[in-house]
Amino acid sequence: MNAQISVWRRFDDGTIYEYPLESLYLTVFANLGNISYLDTDTLHLSTERSGNVLYYSFFKWVEVGCCVGITIGINGYAFRDISSLYTYISSMLDDAWIKMLRIDGGESEEILSILVNDIRVKLNLSSLFPISPLPPIDYSIPTSYFRGFMFENSELSDIIASINKGVTHVGWPITEAKAEKVEDNREKEVPQASNDPSSVKEVEKGTEIKRSTIGWILLILLMLYISFILILSISEHSRNSYSKSSSDTSTYSTPQRYRGYSNDQVIRLEDEIDQDDDYDSEYDSDD
Repeated sequence: MNAQISVWRRFDDGTIYEYPLESLYLTVFANLGNISYLDTDTLHLSTERSGNVLYYSFFKWVEVGCCVGITIGINGYAFRDISSLYTYISSMLDDAWIKMLRIDGGESEEILSILVNDIRVKLNLSSLFPISPLPPIDYSIPTSYFRGFMFENSELSDIIASINKGVTHVGWPITEAKAEKVEDNREKEVPQASNDPSSVKEVEKGTEIKRSTIGWILLILLMLYISFILILSISEHSRNSYSKSSSDTSTYSTPQRYRGYSNDQVIRLEDEIDQDDDYDSEYDSDD
């Protein structure tokens, strides 16, 4: 899909900063004064058709008298589902470089070039943003054609049909609760690498600290495991030494002639020997 992409910042006095500097003369710029386009609590989509090119302009008011937008023009095709397109583009409108877009370009021009290219690459993923051939122009439709929708209260098929016909406005409400939730989620996110060297260093420092902490934990666990193995080995060695010592002592204390006899048999044999000794003593005394 060959998409034409433009990011812009527009003021009430008609001043407009664009990138790239192609000076798109779109109806959306003329309609910014219409009441349906002025709601600051709404993220807006304004579509218009010029020949075989269909333009989708997403924009929001970021301050009094100033709005920022992203316009996507595709030749010969139309998006079948604008909800997925809205989900993707709405987050891009909060990009700080768009809010600071200047007419003299400068550093912001390089950043916006990357941003525009990323959008173009993402839009080529047909699985995320399905498209269908743009139907032929219906010349019976007046050039003043305009319809407005609030997305949550409308049928998607009606919105798509209107977009194919002519100028169409679609709105998504931006509530304070949703805005606070988005900010909370951003604070919880891991800082992303940026063009600011200090930011990159902070991310790298945090990564190194995490790696160092994990390394120390693994080292401590390894030392505890080795200590446990040593204690277990020493305990087993002591138990074996004690058993051997007890066995040697028992063998030494038992006379050789009584080997193979039980304790009771040894006691009886000792008693018989004592009796024989007593008898011999008495016999010797009689003599």
